Amino acid sequence: MSIAVLKSTGAAGERMAEIWFAQHGWQMFKVAPPSRVIGRGARLRVIYTGKGYPDFMGNDTEGEFRAVEVKEAKPCEGDSVPASRLTASQRIFLIGLAAGIAHVGILWRSGEFEMFPFTEKGSYKKGEGLN
Repeated sequence: MSIAVLKSTGAAGERMAEIWFAQHGWQMFKVAPPSRVIGRGARLRVIYTGKGYPDFMGNDTEGEFRAVEVKEAKPCEGDSVPASRLTASQRIFLIGLAAGIAHVGILWRSGEFEMFPFTEKGSYKKGEGLN
């Protein structure tokens, strides 16, 4: 599966993850990032207070809980994305889950998307993700 990637905003990676979930029968829900309202008026003003939760949570085809953080590869990363790209709070959350529950989805610069089992250290290498 691929999609053209021009600028990394996170939205393209999340959209590709949603397509992957549909293709694999996972029922996942987007998790809103922690935020705080800083102003009300003609427009509501909100700031993000940090990142602690993965982008998606839900269930796989067997009803098992899954948590997925999605990243888009940077041009300088080539065919490998370091696990350290996840924030410390995201890693802490994912480490606390049972083995096989936490995943990381990577949208490569080529437009391909892969899902990987979460790893605390090392890197995610193109071509080694789940089918």
